[in-house]
Parts: sequence; C-alpha cells; structure tokens
Amino acid sequence: MGSVEEERSLGTLLRQLVTLMDGEVDAFYVREGLPLRSRYTPVIKALLRRDSATIKQLAADVGLTHSALSQTISQMTKEGLVIGRPGDDPRERHIRLTPAAKALLPRIKECWRLFDAAAASVSSDAGASLAAVCASAIAALEAKPFGERIKAAGQPKKARSSRSKQKP
Repeated sequence: MGSVEEERSLGTLLRQLVTLMDGEVDAFYVREGLPLRSRYTPVIKALLRRDSATIKQLAADVGLTHSALSQTISQMTKEGLVIGRPGDDPRERHIRLTPAAKALLPRIKECWRLFDAAAASVSSDAGASLAAVCASAIAALEAKPFGERIKAAGQPKKARSSRSKQKP
C-alpha cells in the first residue's frame, strides 16, 4: 500500500495546501477584526502598485479570470474596501482602494509580515521554498501548458469491452 501522498493526486494536495493556509489567514483576519479574506490580498497589492485599474487589468496582474476577479471585487465592494468608477469606456469600471481600506493598510501590512514569516517557517520545515516551487511550476506551465504536457505523455489505453465478441 502506498503512502498517503501517493494516494492523493497533485490537484488534491495543492487544494489541501491552499485550504490549510488560507483558512488560517481568514481566521486571523477575523480575530483581528479586519474585513479581509486571503483572496483580497493580491488585489490590494495590485492596487497599491497602481492607483486604479480596470477589472481586466487587475485580472492580468493577479493571474485570475475576469469572472473570478469580478466576484472578488464584488465582495470587496460590499466590505467597503474598493470602489468602482466608470471609465472612458462605459463597459469598464476603474477600481480603487477606498479611504477606509487605505486607513487599514498599516494593520494589513503587519498581518502580511506575519504571514510571510509563517510561510517561511513552513518552507523551512518542508525543506523547500513554497513560493519558489510555485513560481517555478507556474513559469514552466506558462512556457508549456499542462494540456500540451498531457498530450505529450501519450494516449489513454482503450478499455477492453466486457462484451468482446467471441469467435465460434
């Protein structure tokens, strides 16, 4: 019988890793009384780099689909963290941090410092930098998508029909 790691697929392991870390981050924000979720972090960081951005620009910046980012922006708007204003193109909204979000930035940045230290501890225990492994894997997949890699691995073997014809 194989180890637990061998029995779980890579996708399952990755989802479990994210769940274990993000769940604790979200719980920490709640304990600190901050209206944040872990999924807001890349958006806040992107908006700190540019004063405002469209959802399309933010999606590209943070590596999410337009749909996923729209849902996150909707949640952040309800929390009073971002505001959208119409742009030159009426189909686009320019997203900015609200003054309330900007006022929380010192506390948010202190949380991020603690999260970075905790992640470094996990990396140390794991014997590899989680961030470096993830960045390398993403770069490899951007260079050659997973679908191409599946195709290169070969074709699935055809299952034999249980009703194979018998010769008389």
